[in-house]
Amino acid sequence: MVTFSDLDISRYLNTEEKRLAYLNAILEDADEAQNKTSLKLRAKSLNPRIKTFGKHLKS
Repeated sequence: MVTFSDLDISRYLNTEEKRLAYLNAILEDADEAQNKTSLKLRAKSLNPRIKTFGKHLKS
């Protein structure tokens, strides 16, 4: 049986160019919840020690 774990996209947003490309792609087609998630992931990619960023935001 194959088991998959959650993908942490923030690990791959390791340059400003990748962060901006990801954010632009999300902003083109995403809804409000996806926009909030993408901003959280971008912040996490800037500082991987952030584990609870945005918990106070409503999803």
